[in-house]
Amino acid sequence: NDAFEVLTGLGGARGQRVTELIPGIRSANPELFERYGRVVTTGVPERFEAYVPGLCRWFSISVFRPEAGCFAAIFENVTERKLAEQSLRESQARYQALIETSVIAIYVNRRDRVALVNPACVRLFGAERGEELLGRSPYELFHPDCHERIRERIRRLRDEGETVPLAEERIVRLDGRVVDVEVSAAPFLDQGEQAIAGEFGFKAAA
Repeated sequence: NDAFEVLTGLGGARGQRVTELIPGIRSANPELFERYGRVVTTGVPERFEAYVPGLCRWFSISVFRPEAGCFAAIFENVTERKLAEQSLRESQARYQALIETSVIAIYVNRRDRVALVNPACVRLFGAERGEELLGRSPYELFHPDCHERIRERIRRLRDEGETVPLAEERIVRLDGRVVDVEVSAAPFLDQGEQAIAGEFGFKAAA
């Protein structure tokens, strides 16, 4: 139909083989021919996404058999969405790499539970593995004397969306030792959920 040329950028397609329209497509996208052939043989419709290097575009394709010996394909250009997804994956990978390699102890509080800790945070709390801290209430990380202040900060972070400036607090390591630290925190969206990222640093000497 008319939209074919708009979506693919290919003109004068009627009567031509796809291998003539897009040279090299058989070797670049053998799965397309396999799926089309399977639909023609079985009559079972299929839906999938494919990248076509010859067109530098992603397509969402629905294939069905309107009558014996042939197939019909309905597709849409989803390149913009696929590029956005790729950009998001790359951004998440960079975010993860920064957290994992940071010398600053970082943790993420989601749903009032520790959802992520980096290696520096594991070392700070004297744990051997991050799993020893995950799932704990954030209040378990702090000395009881700090709980009222921490509770108020979390409320401000969630309800008012403000970043909490550097503050002096006391944490409790897994071995029970109390350590003076400096803490800062900021709200952010983690996998679509409201969360809080906190950073710990050793208290500077007076």
